[in-house]
This record gives sequence, structure tokens and C-alpha cells, in this order.
Amino acid sequence: MGILVMAKISKTTANKRELTRAIASSVRAHHAALEANLEQVLFDGSAPASLTIGEFVQAVVATLEASYEALELHDQEVASEVAQDRQKRARRDEIGSRLRKRLILLRTLIESDYGPAAARHLGLSGVTPDPPDQLVNFAQNVLHRLNDGLGDFEPLLPEITPQDITPRVAAIAQDLASLTAAIAAVDQDVRETQRSQDQRNQALARWTQNYAPIAGIIENLYRLARMPDHAERVRPTSRRRRASQPKSEDLPQDSTASSSDTENTTLDG
Repeated sequence: MGILVMAKISKTTANKRELTRAIASSVRAHHAALEANLEQVLFDGSAPASLTIGEFVQAVVATLEASYEALELHDQEVASEVAQDRQKRARRDEIGSRLRKRLILLRTLIESDYGPAAARHLGLSGVTPDPPDQLVNFAQNVLHRLNDGLGDFEPLLPEITPQDITPRVAAIAQDLASLTAAIAAVDQDVRETQRSQDQRNQALARWTQNYAPIAGIIENLYRLARMPDHAERVRPTSRRRRASQPKSEDLPQDSTASSSDTENTTLDG
């Protein structure tokens, strides 16, 4: 009976053995948790009873597509919120500019009829503020003092007949109410925009978390399937990212798609 002699393997092969054993032992030790977690990520916790390799690959890709769709949705929401912010800020600033002009003109009128002391009495002296919140406080103070009247202030000259400021005061009060509402609308939009940005950032983090492992899985499945050319095209090169044009082999073959549809398809790495 012959004696079986164990031939010594090379150091390179021994290294490959350690790499192989590391992967195999890890999967054997953690296969239950790995299976459960993958089933949750890829199939929302319920994988088909009879799962094919094709279904598994499609589920892997669908996970990346779903994370991108969520990112795109939240990115569009941010863009919409920012556009609304600009409109409401413009409205707030328009009202604030008009209110500021009314206050300055009222001060000029009071000073011309009653003198600077009367303007100071009404809180109209000094620089009329421009920031909306400060302007609201300034106008509220003026209206409050106007309710008390001008007190003992007399016209500067006996021939002066003071102008009726009632319509001006009413216009200031109306603009003040409008500005207060506009500031509240902007503040609410800022909160909503921040919430949308937070959701967009979370979606971006999920996509980033998914992209590298999924791209690696698909790339290496192509290599495992002896399809190296397709493996090379899974991750776009810098040139193709700049051009935003994947090769036609990477795209689904759809007879109804026009050439412009193909040219506008973007791979974002």
C-alpha cells in the first residue's frame, strides 16, 4: 500500500489559503446574523421562499436604486424650499423697505411741523433700522407713543397748520402687521428648509453607505461570472463621470429609447 506524501505548498498559496479561510470562517460563524440582516436590507425582512441568483442580484441593485430615489426626492424638496425661501424673503424685504420709508417720511413731517424734539418724543429720532426684526420693534414703539399724542408740543410757527398724520399712521400700522406676518412666514420656511436639508443629508448618507459595497458586489459578481469587461464598467471612470455618459453596454436595451435619452443618462460615482 502506497504512502500518501503531503507536498509543501508555496508561501503565496499559503497566503491565499489564509485569505480564503478568513472569509469562509467569518461567514460560517456569522451566517445567521448575516442572512437576517441581508434579508432585512434587500427584502424588507421577507425574502422569497425560492430565491434565484438573478433575484438576489436584482435585489442588491434595487437597494441602491431605492436609496438614490430617496436622495433625489429630498434634494428636489430642498430646491423647492429654497425657492420658496427666496420668494418670501423678497416679500418680507419689500414690505420692510416700504415701512422704513413711511417712518422716515413721518419723522420729516413731524420735524417740519413740530421740531426735532417732537420726533424724539415719538421715538423717530436717530437712524431708522433696516433689519426686519429691529424695524418691527422700532415701528411698534413709534405707534405706541403716537397713541399718547404729541403732548404739549405746538407747531413751530403760528401760521403752520399741522398736517393730518392719521392716514400715515394707519399705513404704518398696516405695513407693520404685514411685515410681522412676512417675518413669521420666512422663519417657518427656514425651519422647513432645515428639516428638508437634514432629510436630504440622511438620504445622502444612506446612498453613500450603500454605493461602495453594492458597486463592489456587482463588479465582483461580473468578475466571478468571467465577464471582466462589464466589471470594468460598473464604476465610471473620471472621464465618464465628467462626460456623464455611460457606455451603451451599461444601459438597458429599450427599443423605444431615443439617442438623446441615452446621451443624457448620468452615472454618479
